[in-house]
Amino acid sequence: MQRGGSPALFVGRIAEVAPGRLPCGIPSHQSVTYSVKTVLFGFMPPDRVTVAYPKCDPLGTRFSSRADVLVLTVISGKDFWVSEKELMLAATAANLRQAQTVLNADLKNRISRYMRYHGPPGHNNRVVVFEGIVRDPVPHIQEPIVCKEQPIFPVNYDVEQVLRGDWTEKKIVAHFGACTNLPDPPIRAGQSMIVFAYVSPWRSQVYGDLDLLFAPEQMPQVKDALGLH
Repeated sequence: MQRGGSPALFVGRIAEVAPGRLPCGIPSHQSVTYSVKTVLFGFMPPDRVTVAYPKCDPLGTRFSSRADVLVLTVISGKDFWVSEKELMLAATAANLRQAQTVLNADLKNRISRYMRYHGPPGHNNRVVVFEGIVRDPVPHIQEPIVCKEQPIFPVNYDVEQVLRGDWTEKKIVAHFGACTNLPDPPIRAGQSMIVFAYVSPWRSQVYGDLDLLFAPEQMPQVKDALGLH
């Protein structure tokens, strides 16, 4: 799966499959709409979601299933989800355990890399990990743009709790760099999330990481990765 998006894992049922076979050699996708039954990981609409499968070959007979299925997908833009057809499986207990194990291991590895890269002893950045609620509507840019330098988006949070780092204020402004609009979800007004950020010692600004935004339901995995027991 691609980086730069928030992975989500859910159990649902196929509600609609867009008809037709895709032409090869051009950017395109085929859409499958699911009714969402249970969200197991990440940020996901609670009822229905449409997932794009960027393939030129047919999706296959598995997409005619009327039983519960397990889907791993990534948010790629405003309410635009993408996946691969191999990542839609029968919702068996074994598949659920394997998928959650993979996602939990990936979460732990990403957090470990972030802490090594941004934290002491090799860096002077002050890492702050917090749970917060997006307070205001998020600014957007007119797309497409020529991205010679990443635009910086300030996102205002109400701080619910600090998991790691020295931060005593009840609000925080985290700055995210991206050559496109910030993913929506999860960055929309009223959304609660766990944020990994660092305070620059030179600019005294807080910089967040779009690859390390976690739903509150992932709090146990995040605490485990941070060694908080």
